[in-house]
Amino acid sequence: MSETLISYQKIELGLNETEGKEKAVKDTLKSKLEEEKILVVGISKLEERNQEILKRMEKQRIVIAQKETEINGIKNTLQEIKNWPETIEKNINPKKYIIEGKAKTKESEKNEVSPKSKEEKNRSEKKNDFVSELPEEIILEVPFTSQAPFFVWDEIHEEACEEATLVMMKYYLDGKKLDPKISENEIQNIVKYQIKKYGDYKDTDLKKTADIFLDYYGNGENYKGKKMKVIYDIKKEDLKKHLVQGNPTIVPTAGRLLKNPNFKSPGPLYHNLILIGYKNEKIIVNDPGTKKGEKYEYSIDILFEAIHDFPGKAEDIKKGRKAMIILE
Repeated sequence: MSETLISYQKIELGLNETEGKEKAVKDTLKSKLEEEKILVVGISKLEERNQEILKRMEKQRIVIAQKETEINGIKNTLQEIKNWPETIEKNINPKKYIIEGKAKTKESEKNEVSPKSKEEKNRSEKKNDFVSELPEEIILEVPFTSQAPFFVWDEIHEEACEEATLVMMKYYLDGKKLDPKISENEIQNIVKYQIKKYGDYKDTDLKKTADIFLDYYGNGENYKGKKMKVIYDIKKEDLKKHLVQGNPTIVPTAGRLLKNPNFKSPGPLYHNLILIGYKNEKIIVNDPGTKKGEKYEYSIDILFEAIHDFPGKAEDIKKGRKAMIILE
């Protein structure tokens, strides 16, 4: 065999060996690509699974929030039952009590029984309209809702304190209870009503807030015979004296001056809440700005200092007049 033929054979063997190696490399690369595809598909499925888990967790969070609300309702009911003996005792032998929405004392009752001239009687009745002597403590059972019933603090619910106070006022007048589902539905409907009528729903002054209540829930003039009136340049004693007539009141505030530790720092510039009672120098409110706002107590001095009606810009809230919504 010639040397040339041997050389050709060696070359041919080398080529075959090279082709074999190339094929092996290609097979390896193909296998790697398949593995990568499988890995990508696996990651995609994991992401989908994570999304499903997150959705389930959100649903569970809402359910837990609803259960917490139900538990709080049960706790309040149990507390009321616990207080029955004290309530019965007060009703049997009250030192001060309310009749027909007016605060009266034993002394005033005695005076009413004694003979009076027509002029004295008229003067006394006129005086009783705004209560000359206040009870030591008043609490109205006003149903509570946070302005974010399911604790979702989005743009709408950050601005929904006015709507929440109106919902609480309505359900007090209706004698009905509130739950998160009802509250959320009511708030959303009032927001939609304002957008349709005014083009916006944010930061309304007291006059507009009262108009919204009467237009949306009432006939434009009153709701169940009750009119909403805004009074301006109020004094500190006004915070108490209107409550003894059995009517909650609504006040606008510079929210940050309230110094409520439950607010998300630094607190709202403008904030509405509903006054439902008082005890000594504490004003009891339903504050929709926090889930802990039911029957929350503010110092009368701090609350009065914070009261300011919306002046047009939230930044100028401290320039707003001291005002409140009352029912007549």
